[in-house]
Amino acid sequence: KDDEWGWEERQAAKASAAARKASGPGAGGGLLFQIHWHRVVLDEAQSIKNPRTLASHAAWRLAAAHRWCLSGTPIQNSVDDLYSYFKFLRYKPYCDHHSFKTLIKDRIAMDPEKGYQVLKVVLQAILLRRTKQSTINGEPIVKLPPREQNLVRQDFTEQESVFYKQVQADSMKAIQAAADQQGSSSQQYVNMLYSLLKLRQACNHPWLVRGVGRTLYGGKVTAAEVAAAKKVPAELRAQLLQLAQRPQEQCPACGDVPEDPVVSKCAHVYCRQCMAGQLEGLGHEDEFLCSACSHVLRHTDIHSAAALAAAGGTPLASSPAANGGADGAATGADAAWVSSSKVDRLLQLLTAVRERNGAGA
Repeated sequence: KDDEWGWEERQAAKASAAARKASGPGAGGGLLFQIHWHRVVLDEAQSIKNPRTLASHAAWRLAAAHRWCLSGTPIQNSVDDLYSYFKFLRYKPYCDHHSFKTLIKDRIAMDPEKGYQVLKVVLQAILLRRTKQSTINGEPIVKLPPREQNLVRQDFTEQESVFYKQVQADSMKAIQAAADQQGSSSQQYVNMLYSLLKLRQACNHPWLVRGVGRTLYGGKVTAAEVAAAKKVPAELRAQLLQLAQRPQEQCPACGDVPEDPVVSKCAHVYCRQCMAGQLEGLGHEDEFLCSACSHVLRHTDIHSAAALAAAGGTPLASSPAANGGADGAATGADAAWVSSSKVDRLLQLLTAVRERNGAGA
């Protein structure tokens, strides 16, 4: 559609302007964009699968005679992931958003069997797939020893079982609530993935299901974080708190479900680790651009659910699952370490491997 293509062009213009601003007058986006490269190779190319991020727009703008995308997981969520690769590769006509939608996405939606056949033909022209079974002149590309796989089952303790069931019940309620609100398919998809993430975390260790004591850098909420959150208007603060507690979109930085979410004042939810890494790289100006909308942000514009809740005097959650333990115990940085059955079992297995290899200390 024309409006979708217009959005794409506007996003590219914003990214270009932001890059030029960050690099200084006349820099044209920086030194990387002033060089005409012989070959540009994107390793872990799925990092640019989200066309809304600045990383994607920056990769598209690189000038090169040859372009390669390397990835073990080229499609992680849907066929939409391919568009950003085609845009980087300048694979016409599919690098045009309208053409990609019309020639590939719409065809798959109308008739999946025929649509995927078309996609297979489109990919055959540019895709080189290699597996462990691939050979050159009759010889394996890589000679690897046989894989040894053992399935180890570990039962929960009684306390862990109670906690897991509580997380599961909370997740089912959240999924049902999202379905009742009739949100977009992408929001419901992310909601489902977020629920699965919480369940996986609960299997590993209850503390991974973050609670009140967790902030952007871990530990307890600081007075400065609460003060920054209090500057946010009450209505917006409530909306940001809801987003931080239950993300509706993927992290703009990594494109995955936000893990231990934090939210920006422009209402985009990031993984805590993704955002912390971005904040640590800030210069003296203390400014950076949101990866989703190019909004100028400072470190005081990023909020954890804990800080937002403390600023509004709102309890973070009422269930034990929100506090990281079946008994609702605090899980801040000063809490005494408590292991889990899975962690203990993993340590036993690693110790056995060390001893088997004759590397015992």
